[in-house]
Amino acid sequence: LSQLKNKKHILILKENEVLGWYCDFIRNNELWFAMIIDAKTQGFGEGRKLIQKAKKRNKELNGWVVIEDSYLKQNKQEYKSPIEFYKKLGFKIFLNEKLESNEMNAIKIRWKSEDQCH
Repeated sequence: LSQLKNKKHILILKENEVLGWYCDFIRNNELWFAMIIDAKTQGFGEGRKLIQKAKKRNKELNGWVVIEDSYLKQNKQEYKSPIEFYKKLGFKIFLNEKLESNEMNAIKIRWKSEDQCH
């Protein structure tokens, strides 16, 4: 993260425990974001609140999202793709723009404020 420009972070804290983290930053002249929500917090609307907050202060959000459910988390539980979550929040899916590495494969997602006007 140290090499990224214009970083802005939002944390979800409860009793000094981090339950969620959101960060947006500039990469290749676009605004990108990353978000992690603790498994025990998922499903309670916290991720949606973070994205809504980000949408209010930005005109565009770009991210990478894993679309396969074949990955395992550190605790050996299956990682469920959040692609449907982002679709519900109005993100467009770019199946042809891929991030491929030995660790994971992901596709690009984007939300733009003007997309919501049509």
